[in-house]
Amino acid sequence: MGFIVLAGRKNQGILREVSDVGWEALIPFSGRPMVWYVLQAIGQVQEGNPLVVVGPSFALYGNPPCRNCTFLEPKESLLENIEAGLEALPGVDEVVVATSDIPLIQGEDIAEFIRRCRELGVDVCYPIVRQEHCEALLTTPRTYVRLREGRFSGGNLFYFRREALRRVWPFLSHVYRLRKKPLKLAPLFGWSLIFKALLGTLRIRDVEKKAYRLTGLNARAIPTERAAIAVDVDKPEDYYAAERWLSNSGRFPLEYPTLRRYQLIRGDKP
Repeated sequence: MGFIVLAGRKNQGILREVSDVGWEALIPFSGRPMVWYVLQAIGQVQEGNPLVVVGPSFALYGNPPCRNCTFLEPKESLLENIEAGLEALPGVDEVVVATSDIPLIQGEDIAEFIRRCRELGVDVCYPIVRQEHCEALLTTPRTYVRLREGRFSGGNLFYFRREALRRVWPFLSHVYRLRKKPLKLAPLFGWSLIFKALLGTLRIRDVEKKAYRLTGLNARAIPTERAAIAVDVDKPEDYYAAERWLSNSGRFPLEYPTLRRYQLIRGDKP
């Protein structure tokens, strides 16, 4: 088992309203960078397995809350960052990828996700969370997909077997190149699937079957009540709600002098 944390997004969007640090992963929450909470959660279940962080070096801001950690400079694209992470995990078959913008996640969330993926014995697993569970954690607006089983938000964890991903890497690269060209991308997945999605009649199993026909991979979407997997921070309102939750949770002491010395302090926002 190996872990990859994707932390290479520059802070050039609307989150600059809450902090002007150079990387989104280093935006401070209650005195710690956002990625700290993700690393801390992985550290709870890491069990000596390797962890690769593709993003700015945490070493500048004190010791990371994980063991056997490797930091890599980020590349230009998402797939390049995943590829770099995999190259730093030679011989590892099972891989879990996490984004750096889910500061509410806990080790038990990750542990349950891994357990359910292993029980299924599949190539790829992806968690999805019902709208009501997301809103029970934080009420800030987010994007949901309407399926026959309900309205779901996608998670920010991804489980796969290395050999399975290697087989479909050219296909993933092709899809990634077309990600901003929906008219070229739509025929690849089939208009029937798209119309079902628009009508809200698409089932989870329909998507899994389509993934198998396209890639040959045995993939599963895993509905989970663990909303912290899906509640990411990509807007200022997400930031303030998440920081308020963390501050009130009592889970973490606020003392972190190294970070204060580097003046990673949020601006005076409400």
